[in-house]
Amino acid sequence: MIEYKKSESRIETTEKRPSKDTRFKKGNNANPKGRPVGSGIQGQLRKQLEAASPEIIVKLIENAKAGDSMAMRVIIDRILPAHKSQLPTVDIDIPDGSPLDRANAVLGAAIRGEISPDQAQAIISIQSDIAKLRESEELEKRLVALEQKAAIYV
Repeated sequence: MIEYKKSESRIETTEKRPSKDTRFKKGNNANPKGRPVGSGIQGQLRKQLEAASPEIIVKLIENAKAGDSMAMRVIIDRILPAHKSQLPTVDIDIPDGSPLDRANAVLGAAIRGEISPDQAQAIISIQSDIAKLRESEELEKRLVALEQKAAIYV
């Protein structure tokens, strides 16, 4: 409840707080079970769709057989989803050395036609990720060593 007090220059408000006896206690949830799963509009729609799905599928097949191109597309997209490209396994020599040396070796293999440009890009990307992981591991080791040295002086 809010009370308003008028003064000559402005209106002051004071808010009354509920007593501590009527406030929620810490750790006390007013609704421990929460909202039941599937009780919202999406849950209701899913239940209705699930009940009607056999009829919908039969009608979709009938429409596709009758020449409805959209029905055909829906069926084909569900039966034969879009193909994800998969790169074949390759065997190339990558010398030991710096990340730049290894990337140049992969690039050279792509230029000579031993691997495709997509394969080269994937291999170089993986090498780059590994180099970043090594770098972060080395930084972590250096940080731990510095913290241990600092602990000696404290």
